[in-house]
Amino acid sequence: MSSNRTCLALALGAALSSGASAQVVEAFYDEPTGDRWMYPFNGTPGTRIFASTFSAAAEGPGFDDRDAQFVLSFDTTDLITPGLDAGAYQIISARVTAVIDNGEQFRYDPTPDSFVTFLPDTDGAYVADDDAGRAITIFGTGYRAGWDVFTWVETTTFGTVAEVDPAQGMRTIYAANFDSSGTAHDVSNNVKNRFDPRPLGVGLTDSVVVGELVPEGTVFTFELDRCDNAGRGFLQRSLRDGTLNLSISSMHLATGGMGGGTGDVTYPFFKTRDDFIAQLKGQVPTLELVVRVGSPGNYDGMGETDFSDVIAFLSDFGSGDPRADLAPPCGLDFSDVLAFLTGFAGG
Repeated sequence: MSSNRTCLALALGAALSSGASAQVVEAFYDEPTGDRWMYPFNGTPGTRIFASTFSAAAEGPGFDDRDAQFVLSFDTTDLITPGLDAGAYQIISARVTAVIDNGEQFRYDPTPDSFVTFLPDTDGAYVADDDAGRAITIFGTGYRAGWDVFTWVETTTFGTVAEVDPAQGMRTIYAANFDSSGTAHDVSNNVKNRFDPRPLGVGLTDSVVVGELVPEGTVFTFELDRCDNAGRGFLQRSLRDGTLNLSISSMHLATGGMGGGTGDVTYPFFKTRDDFIAQLKGQVPTLELVVRVGSPGNYDGMGETDFSDVIAFLSDFGSGDPRADLAPPCGLDFSDVLAFLTGFAGG
């Protein structure tokens, strides 16, 4: 296990001392395995010390609305056993942090805005944005041009053939929503395609007042939504595959012309794992997961299903602990009891 990762297991005690594997794992990654400024004109893929996110939605065709995205890649195989059925991973909580690299150049907005606020004011569907700033959001990822979770890495080419020249719809990895079958749908052009995407999480901070300029060093926290069925499915499949790839995105308008990012900056820059000073200060992106792995019947992680599992489950269920939330939808109810009893009966 690398020195920059730690793993704690809940319900350890006798479970670890006896050699049995713990069922609920708390895994903390204090840097990504890789990260990438996913921008058409990035000349330093995988090695840049900062990554910005901005939109070209006002520029018309030729560039994705979500023009500059920030991809984080976490290899989870050393802490969470891969290769099981996706349903064997119960997501109890999932949290990502990212730290701002530029100071007081954009305003804090914790609420995503509808695509209608980005339409031209001559469009009949246009509605003015009623608050300052734009939200920072995080999504799962999809792939095109033959790439997938096993082959895409931070130095992979940005894209292949554009849908609209020079760079629209060509990125090899993209911010995505997922349908009930697990198919990825690119959300990079949600203004052009006139829909509101569902982020996995929204960047929040307690250190900045809503509407105020964001200082350098501000930590944004993204609580990933384990309650949305499609989002939970993406997280479960990622743990099965051993790699969690996420895309941070925002709709702050770019400055400097078509697809550009020059001029007066009014959008966020994030510190990357390639920033040595940020590493020393603990300011690179992080991932924290709490996951139950395996059958819910072995609730206490002691390796056998017995009365101690019943006691442990009932204790958590009675206290409202999310560890007892074994079945969708989110919230403790009789479906969670049935899920436990089914797992318990199956040994």
